[in-house]
Amino acid sequence: MSQTVISASTIMSFQAAKEFAAWILDYILAIKNGRLHPFTATERLSREATSSKAWGPTGGILQDISQISFDPEQCLVIMAVIEYRLRCEGEQWRSVYKAILLLEYLLKQGSEQCVLLGRNLVPLLNQLQAFEYVSTDNRDHGLNVRLRSKAVCSLIADEAALMKLRKQLAERARLRVLEEDGRQHPISNFTPVSQPGQLVLSTTYTPSRGAGESKGVTLEENKKNLAILKELLSRPENRVCADCRVRASCGLIRV
Repeated sequence: MSQTVISASTIMSFQAAKEFAAWILDYILAIKNGRLHPFTATERLSREATSSKAWGPTGGILQDISQISFDPEQCLVIMAVIEYRLRCEGEQWRSVYKAILLLEYLLKQGSEQCVLLGRNLVPLLNQLQAFEYVSTDNRDHGLNVRLRSKAVCSLIADEAALMKLRKQLAERARLRVLEEDGRQHPISNFTPVSQPGQLVLSTTYTPSRGAGESKGVTLEENKKNLAILKELLSRPENRVCADCRVRASCGLIRV
């Protein structure tokens, strides 16, 4: 049976063709939007997060854009796309709503520049509180836009609360990263490799339990329990164990 082997060069050719096709698509979209050059990677990602599709933006895309926002130049690009989407009307209500969602995410977890630039969008957000679009099946899709834009305006207005929230989310993200790193690189799983004639010392110290110690008992509690036990054993009636006392009563041993 013959087997088909795909070489690395073929895979690279497929990848290059895929990237070229994406570039052509971006170029066509750019021309439709009155531009003379294709969209950049940041523009593509921001436009994807605020597209008119019936799903998204995903948490992964939001996190990626948040990280990119710490680049001052790229942050300007992201906010420009958000402003462009916020100006959409009617049937593009999904793009408007997603732009508000993206803005809210960046205000909470993006760079400080996002907060500064977000304040410039307050007048536009105020206008969106009157956004209206009713579909052919009489569904008021403008309601979500109105409510979300009002909530984001309130978030921007309360600067102290926003700064507190940003610190809390940043600390939570930091702890999550530390926890994930700990799971991926646990110290306890590290076993040094010994060389002939060389003593290998453990990289971690795990103290052994002392007499009477048990899991979940503090050192203070253990000392207290040992003192009680010592006091009980010092009593005259406890100087001989129960087995010895039974044997003595039978005349087997002398107490």
